Amino acid sequence: MSTNVDPEVANVFCSNLEPNTTGILLKIEIDPSFSSNPFALLTNVSYFFDQEKEILLSTHAIFRIGEMIEIENRLWHVQLILTTDNDKQLEVITEWIRQETSGPSGWHRLGQLMIKLEKLNEAEKMYQILLDSVSQNDEEHLHFLYNQLGYIKHNYGNDDEALQLYQKALEIQEKLLPHNHPLLATTYNNIGCVHTSMNDYSKALLFYQKSLKILEEAAPDHFYLAWTCNNIGKVHCDLKDFSSAHPFYQKALNIAEKTLPHNYPRLAIIYDSLGEIAQDAKEYLDSLSWYQKALEIRKKTLSLNHPAFVASYRCIGEVHHLMGDYSNAVKFYEKALEIQQKSLPPNHSKLSVTYYYIGLLYDKMKDYSNALSFYQKGLEIKQRSCSPDDPDLIKFYYTIILLNHKMEDNSSTLPFYQKILEIQQERLPSNQSDMGIEYFGIGNVIRYDEKDYQSALLSFQQALVSHQNSPSPDYTFLIAIYRSISVSYEAIGNYLNALSFYKSILELKQTVSALDTLELISIYVGIGTLYNKMEEYSNALSF
Repeated sequence: MSTNVDPEVANVFCSNLEPNTTGILLKIEIDPSFSSNPFALLTNVSYFFDQEKEILLSTHAIFRIGEMIEIENRLWHVQLILTTDNDKQLEVITEWIRQETSGPSGWHRLGQLMIKLEKLNEAEKMYQILLDSVSQNDEEHLHFLYNQLGYIKHNYGNDDEALQLYQKALEIQEKLLPHNHPLLATTYNNIGCVHTSMNDYSKALLFYQKSLKILEEAAPDHFYLAWTCNNIGKVHCDLKDFSSAHPFYQKALNIAEKTLPHNYPRLAIIYDSLGEIAQDAKEYLDSLSWYQKALEIRKKTLSLNHPAFVASYRCIGEVHHLMGDYSNAVKFYEKALEIQQKSLPPNHSKLSVTYYYIGLLYDKMKDYSNALSFYQKGLEIKQRSCSPDDPDLIKFYYTIILLNHKMEDNSSTLPFYQKILEIQQERLPSNQSDMGIEYFGIGNVIRYDEKDYQSALLSFQQALVSHQNSPSPDYTFLIAIYRSISVSYEAIGNYLNALSFYKSILELKQTVSALDTLELISIYVGIGTLYNKMEEYSNALSF
């Protein structure tokens, strides 16, 4: 590799960029005290002699990647630091990578490496070819391949397929291996990860505990034990049981710091976990400190577009969100989104989550048009990646309904209320479902935007029946329904029924809470107005 001590020479090459290409200006630091130097000065042998100041670097030279800065559009400055073959830190990391990419053959190990590099498509093709070529009687190879393909499917978000593959691996291992073999612990841990992803936390804990029991006996100081402890902590975190999560995270950290290089990528995951604990305790500066430690490790050891950066950017973004710094939060979430768009299939559910949170941040910044755009992108992915009656869709529908109300675009909310209603009717038996809010929302849209008071009245009556039959009716909401029914009856000229519901408001208010003066005046005026329209003037006057 030809280099030059004069930066202007490099700048000449970088400035002549082709369209749609990116220029990289490498600044290389060389320590001349190294015993073996993979470089040579060409001052006296170069065609241009002293003028060019060329240095030739060996193609097998090893560098640490330092700071990376975008100088200008499509031009980056990257710092490289020459190291040696016997660099101790490099040796430790190389040995760990070798352990984590083990396998029964070179092809198996190459597949492991592809997974580490997040080249999941390539890894899947390779393992599928190996699976197709292996005899069904060769169970020693089969359980390894099922595990690897299960991991890939899980990372694609295909949890049902992942679970089937892991179960196949487990059936073979339970037949071939002793009950306390570490490979069983790995498979139990993998199955636990899938159940965690599916929000089936009781099953996840069951499999993690099986993994934990084996590893505590067989490998008490091995990093895989730290990984299982971290996963158990994550389940407790997802269940909001942070006091139970903390000791598992701490145990994971203690083992990892003893067994891993200080800048090993898996250590970053444990730092993220401890950041989550601090975040829950509202210790936001401590939380940011843990998340920044994780980010620094990833910057030193992974490519900038590696999916692991998504965790760092989202965690840091969330803390800025909680601290009320929405503009910085958006920047980190958008960095996460940029990587996800490159590394995930276009319909992956994780993309919809990131779109949702970016929309939420724009919503809080009152940038409603951007908020709506991100909510809709997230919803479109969610609709393509889940069943039509998935309860997660309701969150999107309600969020967009609230945003449309803020934008005073009430007519756009009607189809979302109707979709929520359809999901609730599909998922819950009629005697257990409270769909009062949905019917109430539909009624309000029809009343205010379409001025169809008869249809609105029907929706309000359905809201009343549904909410009255719920296990714990909210009396404030019941009063709102009574008032809407009364107003609708009044609008169509049915003053008698309107009066009946206004009186119901008064009775309910007197039953459940003390009335303040303004509330009492409002109700009396409403009743008096109705008597006046009915030409019962003496009653009107009394109220």
